[in-house]
Amino acid sequence: MSALKSLTFTTIPKIGANPTLDRRTNMIARLEEQKLLLSDPNYIRTLRTWVKKNGELTPVDKQQRVLPWWRVNADGSYVFFVRLGSKPIEFEKGKNAIAVPSLNKVPMVIDILITAVRNGELDQQLAQTRKPATVPKYLETVNNLITMIETMTDASRVESKFLPPSSPAEQAGASKDQGRDSAQRDYGA
Repeated sequence: MSALKSLTFTTIPKIGANPTLDRRTNMIARLEEQKLLLSDPNYIRTLRTWVKKNGELTPVDKQQRVLPWWRVNADGSYVFFVRLGSKPIEFEKGKNAIAVPSLNKVPMVIDILITAVRNGELDQQLAQTRKPATVPKYLETVNNLITMIETMTDASRVESKFLPPSSPAEQAGASKDQGRDSAQRDYGA
């Protein structure tokens, strides 16, 4: 027991999700794939997925094509761009590509970009291209209902808005009375 008394006990810290670090890690992996694609034009990404066969989950390797992030200009030089999802990110306002004089300089540009991502220099650009949060359909409907209820303050307005006019005279005058309070119409006040 005396051996345990010499130790200091504490709680295990929780591992929290860090979306910035996740974006950096994913971008560095994609940039490394571009270097592999430069060295081997037939490079294919292999993903492991799990498929249910005969009631059991089994791992299956899927082949996924890697698209190059560079293009040839008309003058023979190259432009290198960084995709996040399906769109290239903007480095400066209106500028989403890097001019590279030749194809053998592209790996150097990729190394510079990897260093920039590691240092957090592209965090703002990586954060801007994430998907906007979407509201589920059922919440959208509930929010519309709550808004409609909040705009209605008294029952007479609710009746006049949702109930059709009962007499032909009210039907004819319904358009005239739109601005008038229906409580006054009903009670003759």
